[in-house]
Amino acid sequence: MAVEGTYKVSAELMGSKAEGTVKLVGDGANLQGNVEALGMSAPLMGGVATGSSFMGTIEGPTPLGTKRFKVEGTVTGDKISGRLKAGLLVASFSGTRIS
Repeated sequence: MAVEGTYKVSAELMGSKAEGTVKLVGDGANLQGNVEALGMSAPLMGGVATGSSFMGTIEGPTPLGTKRFKVEGTVTGDKISGRLKAGLLVASFSGTRIS
């Protein structure tokens, strides 16, 4: 699966820049993973990968309370990019595969 790997990523949400890691592991078309950033660890839920694109959801704390974010992204070579969205909250992320 083209999207599998561990990535060092950065994102900006509500004026705060966050750095962390994203781990993606494929199982057929299903995608599992974990996001570690801002002192939290959140599993990727309902993950699906098609070619170099992926999507799923994560749940995590924000200054406005716990939110469920829709995650959409692509992997090109060793580069990952995409966005997180929860209602009006939107953040872009990008990073590089580290393993």
